[in-house]
Amino acid sequence: MRALRGVALVGTLALIALLGATSASASTEVGNTCTVDVGRENATEVQLAKAAGSATPIAAPVAGVVTSWKVTVPPTDAVVVQKMRVFRPTGIPNEFTAVAETPYEVLPPGSNVIATRIAVQSGDRIGAYGPFGTVTCLTANPEDVMGTYSGDALVGETHAFAASTGEQVAVSAAVEPDRDNDGYGDETQDKCPEKAALQTPCPTITLEAFPIALKRSVLVLVGASEASAVQVFGQVSWKPRHRGGALASKTTKPGGPKSAGVVVGLSGGTQTVKPGEIARFNVKLPNSVKRQLRQVPPGKSLKGTITARTTDLAGRLTDRTVNIRLRGQGRTQP
Repeated sequence: MRALRGVALVGTLALIALLGATSASASTEVGNTCTVDVGRENATEVQLAKAAGSATPIAAPVAGVVTSWKVTVPPTDAVVVQKMRVFRPTGIPNEFTAVAETPYEVLPPGSNVIATRIAVQSGDRIGAYGPFGTVTCLTANPEDVMGTYSGDALVGETHAFAASTGEQVAVSAAVEPDRDNDGYGDETQDKCPEKAALQTPCPTITLEAFPIALKRSVLVLVGASEASAVQVFGQVSWKPRHRGGALASKTTKPGGPKSAGVVVGLSGGTQTVKPGEIARFNVKLPNSVKRQLRQVPPGKSLKGTITARTTDLAGRLTDRTVNIRLRGQGRTQP
């Protein structure tokens, strides 16, 4: 029974790991979602402060990846050409270093969402630059403070930004978590956020298991399609007999309860199995199983199962279960 409890505990822990792996932090929209209504020529803009209760934060709350940026342009005949820039505070009030940018985009009227991929740190801010006019909206709220640098604040340059109230930079960006730090957003760009080398879907793992029943143990040969930690466990069962030899499931009272039999858990431990290699698991038979085998004639056997289990990078469980027969080791009756 202790072995069975161990198997159940492992299964519970695997389920918890699966639930944890499937939950991920949501993306965060950073910046301002207002509609453009003015534009400053040859000016670089970044938000310095926002009114309390704003729906979007002023800066990236955590490190991650900007996967898209958005500008809403009203109906207009003017050509809106814009690039989004990422600014990092230097620690000096209203001073920032431009650390990254997108290419120029021509933005037609409507909601423009442009895909990109820029790694950001916690505290980085979203700004903009347009050669013919940088996208701005007026709020008339003195708590909205926009910073302006007269000119093109190029990536790598550090500048102080002049403050003006009642204005916002009319650009926002989606920041996604990047758990494996590969520079791809976990939600829309990285299909396998658990492994930095992969952006395609995490590969599923297939297992093969071949059991060899020995006298005191079961040798299990296991192969895996991907490198992974594989756990081997199993069980053996039989129906107990009364002293007279009758099966316990055959009750003397009509309609009486039937015994479910004896179930004994097996444990082979956990090993890392690599593709192209065969791992050997030695599953020792508990004393209760060995005692029972000594009561079973050689022509008969105890039945059981062996399971090889692993979890892939996405938290999905893979089981390979095979049947085993343990030959009886009792003396042949004359």
